[in-house]
Amino acid sequence: FEKIPGCPIGYWVSEKMIEAFDQENIGNEMITREGMATADNNRFLRVWHEISKNKFSKINSRANKWYPYNKGGSFRKWFGNREFVVNWENEGYEIKNNIDSLTGRIRSHNYNGEYAFKECGTWNSIASGKFSIRYCEDGFLWDSKGASGFSDTSLFYIIALLNSVVSERFLDLLAPTLDYKVGDIIRIPYCLHNQEYINSVVHKNITISQQDWNAHETSWDFKKNELLTIDDDTFYNNLENFKKKFFKETGGEIVFDPAPPQYDDLSWVMEAYKQKWEYKFYNLHDNEEELNRQFISIYGLEDELTPDVPLDEVTILQQGEISIEDNEIVWHDDVIIKQLISYAIGCMMGRYRLDRDGLHIAHPNATSEEIASYTYNGKTFDIDDDGIVPLMSRDCDFHDNGVLRFTEWLRITFGDERLQENLNFVEKCLGKTIEQYLQKDFWKDHKKMYQNRPIYWLFSSKKGAFQCIAYMHRMTPYTAERIRAKYLLPHIEWLIQKKTDMEAKYADLTTRERKQLDTIAKQIDECREYHDRLHVVADKQINFDLDDGVIVNYAKFGDVLQKIK
Repeated sequence: FEKIPGCPIGYWVSEKMIEAFDQENIGNEMITREGMATADNNRFLRVWHEISKNKFSKINSRANKWYPYNKGGSFRKWFGNREFVVNWENEGYEIKNNIDSLTGRIRSHNYNGEYAFKECGTWNSIASGKFSIRYCEDGFLWDSKGASGFSDTSLFYIIALLNSVVSERFLDLLAPTLDYKVGDIIRIPYCLHNQEYINSVVHKNITISQQDWNAHETSWDFKKNELLTIDDDTFYNNLENFKKKFFKETGGEIVFDPAPPQYDDLSWVMEAYKQKWEYKFYNLHDNEEELNRQFISIYGLEDELTPDVPLDEVTILQQGEISIEDNEIVWHDDVIIKQLISYAIGCMMGRYRLDRDGLHIAHPNATSEEIASYTYNGKTFDIDDDGIVPLMSRDCDFHDNGVLRFTEWLRITFGDERLQENLNFVEKCLGKTIEQYLQKDFWKDHKKMYQNRPIYWLFSSKKGAFQCIAYMHRMTPYTAERIRAKYLLPHIEWLIQKKTDMEAKYADLTTRERKQLDTIAKQIDECREYHDRLHVVADKQINFDLDDGVIVNYAKFGDVLQKIK
């Protein structure tokens, strides 16, 4: 026991493991540091999408207010969990001068010091399961729950070791409570061998994980929805990958004469997307098992460890696109289509543009040039003029209603010829109509995707007889009044006219139509009640600062917004 640093009582430890402690440990090759404690995360931390992109610095320029901040997160290897930003304006002046009103002492402590903004490996200090570490380039600060390690010569190698089954076995001994303190990590034995090869495999793993993380709009480096990235390069790479996989599994010859790509067919594009990412998934899986083999051999633990990695421990496609059932990938088409719809809504709002990668409008006071129409695939696409999109029934009297605008978006992106076929495919994947999804489920999915910090705010009457979403970054003190005057009042008038027309021919109405008439009358009452509440809020002309975050700003509108929780 005395040979093991800290003398933990591990009766099960093998002779080979004990011998490993005679070598150097990770602490000889990597400097580890706990992160800072702001003492007031509600004040100093934000999820990155809450703030204006114009105040966010992804590099160590020290010129803005908000900076990338590692804060642990879920079980994920290699790359990712980049969700938070911290107020480090003027070298963290506000954090460093956060005085406790009772004691008069500075509340925050343990600043990142000389290693601030440097390349590192970062991990969850406290985890509910297995240890995982991720690569992080220059430009980040980090939290007490997201410890970091620094090495000028061996960072990739150490990341590979710490993500291996060998490290897992040592941590079972050194950190059995799943509290992965920096002092525990540096006690893991370090044996350097075959570094160049291992580094090359790690680089591939980081690249795949980075591609996966940035393929989702919840990444600040997101460019475009993946279904819109399938092109000739992707298609023919998929063919090559398919051949490689076939040769590996069978060793046989293959004659492959594929049908030509059909980029206007959404169902075909979906299959190409799945093939692309399934190959990446298995490539990452194979690489992780190869690294396990390497380290098992290096540490001589062949008799007690296997290199096998369960498929459900491969940490990409974590937003519900897949599940692992009977050790096979099962794709969830509804999730993939919902991500496409979310991107389409973003295009309508001007958050994204079809003709450019990445964020477009993610700041207040968008200019007329920023919301101007543009051409894509030879057709004109209109950014919504006020950042407000109704989520109403298809037959309502709004030209910018969500279901109509999505139909137009799909026509522009995938063409006219297969429009109805593509719409049918979307509804098949959703298991309901697009209208039903937008009215009942879209905002719930949006709220979940954005960690209960939605950027599209749902103005809704009690039972949803009237509802529309407003893009937070484009809201002004007059947004609530615009919703009242441009959308709610006309909708009430439309319902009244519809009721009047049906009452005029009441004797000829069917039982079903008479029930519909009763429903319309209830909707009118519901909308009028909502109007009274919205009018009060609209008169206040509420202004807000994005720096205050969604929770604070959302609450200012009271019960005219759908509750976040």
